Amino acid sequence: MWIEIALIVGVVTTTVKGTQTDVLQGNDALGFEVMEELFKDEDQGNVFISPFSIESCLSAAYVGVAGTTRSEMNAVLHYANSASEMVFDTYSNYSKALMSRYDGSVVSSKSNSTKPLVKVANRIWLDNEFEAQVKSSYVSAVGQDNFYMLDLQANGSLQLINNWIENQTDGKLQAIHTKKKKKRRGKRYIKKTSLKKKKKKG
Repeated sequence: MWIEIALIVGVVTTTVKGTQTDVLQGNDALGFEVMEELFKDEDQGNVFISPFSIESCLSAAYVGVAGTTRSEMNAVLHYANSASEMVFDTYSNYSKALMSRYDGSVVSSKSNSTKPLVKVANRIWLDNEFEAQVKSSYVSAVGQDNFYMLDLQANGSLQLINNWIENQTDGKLQAIHTKKKKKRRGKRYIKKTSLKKKKKKG
């Protein structure tokens, strides 16, 4: 048995159409591909994933890619050559709508019931050695609240990130990073690998 939880939130301020529809359809496609990959073991129990969480996080990184990397991300995430600004804005709007609808507020004082509480916290942590031009382009594209520059090699940098994560998740997650990795220089590329099962011949 396998279960996929899908969160669909209507954005009341605008009608979803055109490129936004492509982005959301890509979210669905990625979700089913990831589920198929995770559920290769037939003896495995229930699997819970959130395609929305995966793509909303990657949408921030997508703003800064171009060329081959952009084409590969389009293929993996099913963005259909969508404009990077539209991709980020779509997930940003849906995140805000989701948190607005499920804000943990009191529904009934008599029954002491409250709405579910959902929080979405994504942030780009960029090393100080990156040029100011890169910083400027990212800030204008994703907004100051989603962007933070610091010296990733400095003592206390990991604790700063972990403290932010703990605060954003109300203590549910207290540490994502536990130790600093040796700095690597050069570029990193995203390479697409097929998530679909290959049919055996014969």
